[in-house]
Amino acid sequence: MNGFMCGFCATIISAMLWPSLPQLATLPFFIILAMVVIRHTPVLAGGLIALSWITTFNALLMSWDTSEYVDTIDVKGEIISLVNSNGDWISMDIMLIDSILPHSLARKLRLSWSKPPKVEVGQQWLLTIRPKPITSLLNQGGFNQQKYLLSKHIFAKGKVIDGQLISENSDVRAKLIQQLKPALKPYPSQDLMLALLVGDKSLMTNNRWLQLKNTGTGHLFAISGLHLSVACFWGYILSKTMLFQLLANQSRRNGVIAMLLCALTAIAYAYLAGFSVSTQRALIMLLAYLSSWLFSRFSSSWERLLYALFIVLLIDP
Repeated sequence: MNGFMCGFCATIISAMLWPSLPQLATLPFFIILAMVVIRHTPVLAGGLIALSWITTFNALLMSWDTSEYVDTIDVKGEIISLVNSNGDWISMDIMLIDSILPHSLARKLRLSWSKPPKVEVGQQWLLTIRPKPITSLLNQGGFNQQKYLLSKHIFAKGKVIDGQLISENSDVRAKLIQQLKPALKPYPSQDLMLALLVGDKSLMTNNRWLQLKNTGTGHLFAISGLHLSVACFWGYILSKTMLFQLLANQSRRNGVIAMLLCALTAIAYAYLAGFSVSTQRALIMLLAYLSSWLFSRFSSSWERLLYALFIVLLIDP
């Protein structure tokens, strides 16, 4: 099984260097060949299955083709992030409300809106947009915007022409953001605090982004492994200390309860951060690592990392 997972993970990771993915017509050949060689060469079988899976996943994600639209289209989506604001325009990410594809294949658009009404995270809008594909420079070593946005399931950009509000935000996170904004207003670092607490960067100005870029600290405000690990660590330490103080026990019970509370802490923080793609990856890897300890399965640290990486790439290659 380890050989299969090694081949699967190595193939998907190497896809970042490929000029393009295989054609869908070749997938039956890959699957049949994988079934033939899986017993004798599991590494090769894992690579073939990975080829099939990442190609299928990408085809589903990119099934909404903007090239056929020449003017405007109507889309129904939920605002999941207010990326930036400057004067009378905003940049935001919306998740298309699609009853066909599962949530793990949530497709997103990055839209700009000039002179918008008051918008909040969690609202659902019917928007008339002028779509355009994501393009990127081919300069070797330069920033690849297309690859970066696609890794976040953002497959197209666009400009909002008109919008109609369908429903207000109703989830706990959106309400918490609404309450935090006025509460943090007296503090000079309100934008940084809001970004760290709930992953909302709507209060950050262009000057603040420039400051973070120049100091190399922008990555600290993308909620991912570092933040979840810190939250998980404090959840584990505090819960274990309290349990041994109140319910002293020499068995494994207190450790298991503390580990479960630690996992719940990580899940809660990931929810507050909006379950972004980077947050999901870190959470899945963390939970997979904790599960191997909870079920007392003997494995080395490298094996645990391999299992976690395999689950992450299987859910979202």
